[in-house]
Amino acid sequence: MMTDYRAVPVAFRATAADAVRYKTQSLLWLAAIYLHTVVVLAGLLPLWSLVLSIAVFVVRWMLSTHELLHLRSACEVGP
Repeated sequence: MMTDYRAVPVAFRATAADAVRYKTQSLLWLAAIYLHTVVVLAGLLPLWSLVLSIAVFVVRWMLSTHELLHLRSACEVGP
């Protein structure tokens, strides 16, 4: 395991902008999950579309949150 982070090239280091991007992505994916759920409950889309979209949206949301946890503490990531 690498302990000297100064050896990592600057281009590969995560920045505060990366944390903001991951947080924004995470919130957008979560909003998409809720929005699609509301649209299905309103009867504008069939129920089977929710099954397909949730399979994609939840994975993307979890990946964004996971990456954010590498950059911020858990209490900073919480909803």
